[in-house]
Amino acid sequence: MAVLAGDIAFLGVNSTDPDQFAILALKPIAAGDTFYVTDGGVTGNGGVASSFFRPSEGFLEYTAPTGGIAAGSVLLINAGGGNTPSVARNGGGSAGAVRLLANFSNATNNFSFSTSGDSLTAYTVSSGTHFTGTPNLIAFIGFGNSPYGTTGNAQSSSTPTILNGQVLVLDNLDNAIFTSAANAYLQNIN
Repeated sequence: MAVLAGDIAFLGVNSTDPDQFAILALKPIAAGDTFYVTDGGVTGNGGVASSFFRPSEGFLEYTAPTGGIAAGSVLLINAGGGNTPSVARNGGGSAGAVRLLANFSNATNNFSFSTSGDSLTAYTVSSGTHFTGTPNLIAFIGFGNSPYGTTGNAQSSSTPTILNGQVLVLDNLDNAIFTSAANAYLQNIN
C-alpha cells in the first residue's frame, strides 16, 4: 500500500536548530511504506523530481516500521543540519527510519532549513528514484517566499496543487505549528 495525498499532513516546522518537522498520519501507514520529503522549492517545472524541485536542496526518505503507523500518530523528524536525521513517534514505540538522500551534487548532508523561510514537500514516485522519478505529491507546507520565479533561491517555492492533499501556505517565518491539520487541505495562514 502506498502513501497517498490526504494520508499525511504537516503539523509544524522548526527552522531554528534543531531543524525538525512534524507529520500527522491521517490514515494508517503500512509497514515498509516509504515517502520522500524535500526542502527544495517547487520550481514550477514539470517532469522528474530533479527539475520539479530545486535540486541543490536536501532530500530525505521515511520508511514506516514493522507494524506500520496508526492513524492519529505524530512523527517528529529531526532533519539534520549536519547531524544524522532521526524520527520519533508520539506515545513512543517504533517510529520507522529516516535517511538523507543525495541531491544533484551527491551531497547527503544538507537537509537544513533557512531561518528566512523555506518549504517542505512530501511525495512518492511510481518508478525511478527520489530524484529521477516523477513526483506524486502528498503534502506541502510553504513558510518562505512564493512564487519560485525564474531564479528561485533556498527560501522560494511555487505553491503546488495537490488533489485531496494538504497545501499549507504560511507567511515567511521561522517556526510554526498548525493545530488543525485534519482540516488543512488548502490553508493560507497569516
